[in-house]
Amino acid sequence: MNWEAIGAAAEIVGAIAVVVSLLYLAVQVRQNTIAIKGSTHHQFLNTQTEANRAMSDDPEICELMGRADTDFSGLSPAEMTRLRLVYFNYFNQWDFAHDARGKSLLDGRTWGKINKGYTLMAKTSPGFCLTWQLIGETYDEKFKAHVDGVIDPLLTMKKNANPPNQTLNPDL
Repeated sequence: MNWEAIGAAAEIVGAIAVVVSLLYLAVQVRQNTIAIKGSTHHQFLNTQTEANRAMSDDPEICELMGRADTDFSGLSPAEMTRLRLVYFNYFNQWDFAHDARGKSLLDGRTWGKINKGYTLMAKTSPGFCLTWQLIGETYDEKFKAHVDGVIDPLLTMKKNANPPNQTLNPDL
């Protein structure tokens, strides 16, 4: 047998092994990416569900959120602190989803549903929007710009619909 033929055959077998290894690696990376995306979505849902449950099970928090929508400036300092902490949970979840979408860890459909939910909250809760004005500076510029793009037009519209020194009406 010719040593050159054996060497050529070994090179071909080696090249085939490299290609098979690369294909296997590509499949593993794809499966890992799918698993990470699913885990991210699951983590978001679990955290949001727990936060919603804790808030909805506490009538005082529900009442506080309602008062913030109708008489934000009438809240006591302790109530304002509690309200900021409550809404920090919501904004942190929105930020988490925004960041995960930016890193391609949430698909467009899932991000769209999440973003629509928070946008609806902004449209129906003046207290949510006004709290953002107090805490928005604590977030990174990209997320802040996104939320400002949702909330600022709502506040402007509501401000123009209300005379100065009047409480925002959540029905506007």
